[in-house]
Amino acid sequence: MYANAHLADWLHLPLDKLLGARCDFASGIVRDNPASVVAGLAVPPDDTGATSIQTTVTVTRMNGTIAQAQALYVPLRSDRNTPPAWLIFVDLTNQGSTTALNASLTIERCGTIPLSPADIRSAVAAHVAASDGNQIEFSVFPGLSPDAERIRRVSQWIIASRADVFIWGPAYSGRAHLARAIVQLGSNQPGALPVSVDCRLMDAESLQRTLTATCRHQPASERSVLLREVDLLSAECAAELKGYLSLPNHGVRVLATAVRSLDECVAAGVLDSQLAARLGGLTLEIPPLRRRPEDIPLWAQMLLEKWSRGSRDTVRSFAPAVLKQFAEYTWPGEIGELRDVIRQAAEHCAQNQILLADLPDRFRLAHAASQTPQRILNTLVLDDYLADIERRLLERALRQARWNKSKAARALSISRARLIRRADQLGIQFPTDDIPFQVIEDEPDEG
Repeated sequence: MYANAHLADWLHLPLDKLLGARCDFASGIVRDNPASVVAGLAVPPDDTGATSIQTTVTVTRMNGTIAQAQALYVPLRSDRNTPPAWLIFVDLTNQGSTTALNASLTIERCGTIPLSPADIRSAVAAHVAASDGNQIEFSVFPGLSPDAERIRRVSQWIIASRADVFIWGPAYSGRAHLARAIVQLGSNQPGALPVSVDCRLMDAESLQRTLTATCRHQPASERSVLLREVDLLSAECAAELKGYLSLPNHGVRVLATAVRSLDECVAAGVLDSQLAARLGGLTLEIPPLRRRPEDIPLWAQMLLEKWSRGSRDTVRSFAPAVLKQFAEYTWPGEIGELRDVIRQAAEHCAQNQILLADLPDRFRLAHAASQTPQRILNTLVLDDYLADIERRLLERALRQARWNKSKAARALSISRARLIRRADQLGIQFPTDDIPFQVIEDEPDEG
């Protein structure tokens, strides 16, 4: 990178640190790191290298403040076969504010997504940068929906109180990931993680050994265990866990995940009320991804950047048509399914932006099926349906017999009295002086 003194002053970065710096594309912020400062100036992810781009850049300056400005990216290249260099003009006279981004992140459930890849990247960078040391990071649970904001806010309370927590929601929705982040952000030891226990595979003896070892080998302030899928505990394991948590000063912080809420677990007899009360220090619900489609572009961008950091490829963004299909899809596999789709698409992507053609076939078929209107069956009352059929049969027999009741009864293999009784019940009127006799041609058979 080459820059002038005005840009260095704006970034609060010495000019010698700025000159020659490598400008890598990333939304992740590492504080007090010059590389993270200049990352905000990276070329927008929707570039093709053919035309100039004007967009908003968001940077975290070396003094910790967040700044935005309009920037013009002009490609400089000698031919189409060589990657372009970029000349960047940053307008420091008309700087924007980070609060203006929220209004552009309203996504209709099945409408066109009004966000360009550059807008998404700028929004992610702004909100990641806005997280300070006292908050759970935006990158841990991205999103601007009310649910995403609530999850980060409640997680912050859990970190501050070091309380036990019960996290419930659909499988693969990020429950265990969020639990680990809560432990990491609240720990004094870098990289601290809870002891993870898959309740589906545990018996009572294994669970007891795990809890005992956690107390024995972990510092008192770092003793934590993550019980994954606690609603699938066997009865023996549930009794063992209840007994252990009933011990005074057991000293282990318990984080649990489940598909069902505590009330549903108690109602189904999976957990008794006493164990549920001990697990539910604080309860946090993660709603399905289909209920918060406005979070999907941000989750997708964060997952793509995480994949890109471990790959040599330079896939940076999604075409708007891809984001539209992401927002329309119901994601029964939650974040796990979204991550797999992005990984497969990125591996097959030959350019720096994922297009519809790059999406895996199984996703395209599943999306097409989800957009096909379901056939709605009309409500059918059996008695009314059978009565209508019987009425038609009686009327047809009577017409063929020229309203002779005896002949019509013989044709239907029923008695004359029964024919008259059923005709009266079904509202069939016979010819009288008021209703003259008419010869009616037989109805054609229904095909």
